[in-house]
Amino acid sequence: MTEDHPLSRYVAPLRRWWPIVLGTVVLGLVVALVTLPEPPEPGQPTPVDPSVNYTATQLLQRERSTADTSSFDLVLLLARQGELAAMVEAELGDAVAPGAVSSVQLEPNKDLGTIGVSATQPTEDQATLLVETYARSFVEFFDARAQEAAAAEYEAKLQQVSAFGERIQLLQQQAESLPEGAVDRRLLEAEIDVLIEQYGLLQAEAQSLNLQAVANEPTFRTIQEAFATPVVVGGGTLSIEVPETPWARFALAAAVALVLGVLIVLGLDWLDTRIRNRADAELAFGLPVLGELPRENARKLRLDPLMVVADPSSGPSEVFRSVRLSLALAPRWKLDGVAPTSDGSVGSAQRLTGQGQPRTIVVTSARDGEGKSTVVANLAASFAETGQRVLVVDCDFRRSTVGDLLQAAGGPGLRDIELPDRATIAGLVRDTIVNDVALIRSGEPGVAPAWFLAESYILVDACQDLADIVIFDTGPVLSTNEASSLIASTDVSLVVCRSGRLSRSQATHATEHLARLQATVAGVMLVGAESSHRHGYYYEPIRQASAKERERDAWTAARNRPA
Repeated sequence: MTEDHPLSRYVAPLRRWWPIVLGTVVLGLVVALVTLPEPPEPGQPTPVDPSVNYTATQLLQRERSTADTSSFDLVLLLARQGELAAMVEAELGDAVAPGAVSSVQLEPNKDLGTIGVSATQPTEDQATLLVETYARSFVEFFDARAQEAAAAEYEAKLQQVSAFGERIQLLQQQAESLPEGAVDRRLLEAEIDVLIEQYGLLQAEAQSLNLQAVANEPTFRTIQEAFATPVVVGGGTLSIEVPETPWARFALAAAVALVLGVLIVLGLDWLDTRIRNRADAELAFGLPVLGELPRENARKLRLDPLMVVADPSSGPSEVFRSVRLSLALAPRWKLDGVAPTSDGSVGSAQRLTGQGQPRTIVVTSARDGEGKSTVVANLAASFAETGQRVLVVDCDFRRSTVGDLLQAAGGPGLRDIELPDRATIAGLVRDTIVNDVALIRSGEPGVAPAWFLAESYILVDACQDLADIVIFDTGPVLSTNEASSLIASTDVSLVVCRSGRLSRSQATHATEHLARLQATVAGVMLVGAESSHRHGYYYEPIRQASAKERERDAWTAARNRPA
C-alpha cells in the first residue's frame, strides 16, 4: 500500500499512536475483569439485576365465534371477573410473586380478531411462564364455557324433540279413534304430517349440536408464542444485552475498546497540525520536497550522523545524493512576497530554470531541532564525492554542531574576528575527516557578530574563492536573523523540516518570511517522514558484499601478520 492509497491516511495515525489503541483495549479488558459478576454459590439462586425487567408477549387469534367470544368487550369482561385469574394462580403457585396475575395486560385488536397477552416480571423465565400459563388458561376458560353452552343447547333441543314426539303420538291416537274418511281425522292426519316434518328438522339440529359438542373446536389459538425482551426500569428497551460468560464479556469489551481506541487516534490525528509526510510539507510550505528521508533512515542517522561517509551504499546516502542532484537540476523559486499555495509554488513566484549547480547554498529551518546540521554535513560529503572542494560555514552562532559532526579541528571562528576580509576568513578554514570538505567554525556560542548582519556579503564573496561549493549552516529563520542576512548574497536556500515537530502554521510563517526577503528557494528536505515504502532491501546486497569484503580483508591481514 503506497502513500497515495486512500487507506494510508488512516493507517499512518494508527501506526504512529498504536500504544493508545493497545492501552484502550487493555483498559477495556481490565474494566470487564473488574465488573465481572461473581458466580452464585452452590444452591443459591442466580442474582437478579433490579434495574432490568423482562416483558413477555403472546398473541391469540379468535378461531370460533360463540355467545361469549362474539364480542371482544364481552371477552374482556368475562376474563376480568376473577374466575380466570383464580385458575392461573392455582396453576402457577409460588412460581411468580403474589399479585403478578393481576398485572397481565390484554390488548384486543378488533380488526384482526386477535388478543395480545403481555406481562412484565423481574426475570425472563418468570415473564414467559406467566404469559404462557395465562394464555393457556384463557383458551381453556373460553373453551369450557363454549362446551357448557353447546351441551346446554343440545339438552334443550333434545327436550324439544321429545315434546314433539309425544305430541305426534297423542295426535296419532286421536286420529285412529275417529272413523275413516271423517273430516276431523283428515285434519288431524294433516297436522301430524306437519309435526313429523318439524320433528325431523329438530332431530337434525340436535344432531348438529351434538357434533359441535363432540368436535371440541377451540375458541382461540396461538399465532405467536410468548417471547421476552429486556426493559430498563423506568422506561426504555435494552439494545445490547451484556453476556454472562467471562470470555464473551472479554470479547465484547475488547471490541468496544478497539473501536474507541481507533476513534481516539483518528480524533487526535484530526487535531494534530504537525507536518508528517510529503503532502503535509508541500501544502504547508508551498514548496516542492526535494528529498524525503524516511523515519527508519532518520534513526540510522542518529547512530551515525555522517552516513554518506560511514555507509556510502545506504539508503540515507542515496537520499542526500538525490538532494544534491535536485539542487543542480530542479527549478528554483524566486519568492515575491505572496502567500504560499498548495501546488508546489509560492504565490506568483518566478520559476527559475537552467541555473545549473549553485555555488553558495543556505541551509536553514523554521525552528531548532529539525536536523539541519546533519543535512549540511551529509550534503557536503555528497558534493565532495563528485571531486569538488566544499566549504561548510557554520553560521549557527547559538547552537553550533556541524563542526563536531565533521570532526573539524578547533580554533577561532567567525565571532572571533573584528572585521571580515579575505585573508582573515581564509585563516579560519579547518580540515575535516571528510576529504575535500573544509569548515569555518562559528566560534564561542553567542549572538551573531555585529559585522555579520551588515557585511555578510563579504563573507560570501571570500568563501567562494576558497571552494567550489559553499554551504552555510544558519539558525532557524523564525528565531534568528543569520539566514536573513545571507539570503540576498547566496544562490539558493534549502529548508529542512523534521516530521512530527513543526506545525503547518509555523511552516507557512517560515515561507512567508522567506518571501518577504525575496529569497531564491530550491525546496524542502523532509527528515523522518512517515512512509509506507521500504527501500532497505534494495541496498542489502551491497551491504552484504561490503561486509564480506571487510571480513576477507581482516582475515588476510591476520594471516599475513608476522608471528
